[in-house]
Amino acid sequence: MKNDMTDVKISVIVPCHNVVGMVGECLESIVNQTIGLSHLEIILVDDASTDNTVDVLKYYEQKYSDNIMLVLCDKNGRQGTARNIGMSYATGNYISFVDSDDWIHPDMYKILAGIMMNNNCDIVQFRYKETKQLPSDYNRHIDNVDVNIYDYAKDRKKYLLDSSILNESCTTKLYSSRLIAEAGVRYAENVAYEEPLFAYPLKFYVGRVAVTQAQLYYYRYNEKGTMLSYMNNPSTMVQHLQVQQDVYTRMGNSGYMDEFRDEINLYFLHSFYAETFYFMAARRMPMPAVMLRYMINVVKKYIPDYKDNPYIGYPGVKEEMESLKLIDCADLSDDELEKMAADYMRNCI
Repeated sequence: MKNDMTDVKISVIVPCHNVVGMVGECLESIVNQTIGLSHLEIILVDDASTDNTVDVLKYYEQKYSDNIMLVLCDKNGRQGTARNIGMSYATGNYISFVDSDDWIHPDMYKILAGIMMNNNCDIVQFRYKETKQLPSDYNRHIDNVDVNIYDYAKDRKKYLLDSSILNESCTTKLYSSRLIAEAGVRYAENVAYEEPLFAYPLKFYVGRVAVTQAQLYYYRYNEKGTMLSYMNNPSTMVQHLQVQQDVYTRMGNSGYMDEFRDEINLYFLHSFYAETFYFMAARRMPMPAVMLRYMINVVKKYIPDYKDNPYIGYPGVKEEMESLKLIDCADLSDDELEKMAADYMRNCI
């Protein structure tokens, strides 16, 4: 059945900061979408760039004045703030987030809108491809894609335990704007790891989710980029911990805690505690005793009965939760605690 795209309007939110040499390629991939520019509302949010990024953005705003809006920020608030600002201007029935140094496949929005309409979904998730330059097969036409449908409304507990079905990367999703409005979600601001505060609560409001393995998004990997350098800064780990605490607080106030307490607690143990070891090990950062003690105290405060969570013994979960054993070692000296953490981290990646 041919999709009727008549009423489709996709708000494409693009946060921009010091990307003068890359944002033009990103925007070309958006304005040349095969769905047609008339179906796109492109919202460019310049996050107080200090190079000539704004000049490039103004050029595109003037060239495509009917479809592109430029919002200028006086103060840098990082991606979360820029995305929130973009959402405040969005009027489309679907919302997409694209980072300003990446590309999207020419057929991306045509494919995703078709999946949304044919399957009555709230979210479509797709895959990305990491690349340093635009692949030679970028313009290949995509006729058919695989699609799996997951009905969260009917089996939410099951799907909450499988992060591969609905991960927290916002750039690999097309969202129903109605869903975002109903959930009232926003990104964490002025921090790294801003996505969980937006993405995790959506799992409790979403009805149907479509997942395709089609690679429609091209993530530009820049090993010398400022973002990668920033993410390797130890201060971002503190921000990560704070965002996860904010997520847990939001869920505690959401009305879902009674029905999904074990699932929400498991997510917190994973994201706040266990995942932090992985993040730091992957970046070759040592775990300071003061940080580990803080993490231990927060877990004990929020989830004093964490050992009783029924999911901890599940395959895949059990191995990751080995780090919980360090909680019982909080009385050791700083040197001893850091050595135990280092031994664990050496084997966790």
